[in-house]
Amino acid sequence: MLVGFPTAQAADETLTLACQGTVTGTATEEKPEPISIGVIVNFTARTVQGFAYPAKITSMDDVHVTFSRSANPSIDGTIDRVTGQLEATHVLLSKSNKVDLAMYYLLKCRPAQRMF
Repeated sequence: MLVGFPTAQAADETLTLACQGTVTGTATEEKPEPISIGVIVNFTARTVQGFAYPAKITSMDDVHVTFSRSANPSIDGTIDRVTGQLEATHVLLSKSNKVDLAMYYLLKCRPAQRMF
């Protein structure tokens, strides 16, 4: 049995994910910290929301959704639509282009329904 996210039928829909895992980086003093967040994948608008700023979906197929935000702060990530694994890197640069904040997310996501 193969368990995963909806594929072709979700091409024009919004997918809400409940994600749990760890975040590691400068804000956590490089120690993995547990985190639980909601992520919204909007296939129509081609955006991923859940990391403070929306990111654009740069590519997608039946297995992966890749997203990126090139503005400051930047975010780059991938969602595996079969396993539910989400990996993302969030970087905030100072005015002098030095890294002020760098966070790495490793999450396990599952489809969720809105509460209301």
